[in-house]
Amino acid sequence: MGSLIQVEIEGQVLTLRPFTRVSDLLREMGLHPEATLVVVNGRPAPERMYLSQGDRIEFVKVTIHFPGV
Repeated sequence: MGSLIQVEIEGQVLTLRPFTRVSDLLREMGLHPEATLVVVNGRPAPERMYLSQGDRIEFVKVTIHFPGV
């Protein structure tokens, strides 16, 4: 296995295993993929995307409001 990678998540540096996907990160952080939009380097990222050294990651909580509920 290759060396570890470092990414920045909302201002904090985190060390991850290489070949970590966005879906792996969501699971490790305890975030629900249907309620969280992951933004990598300023762009929305699909769950299947592999993270790379130096990526900057942000989480956007997604909520849906139904009128009258």
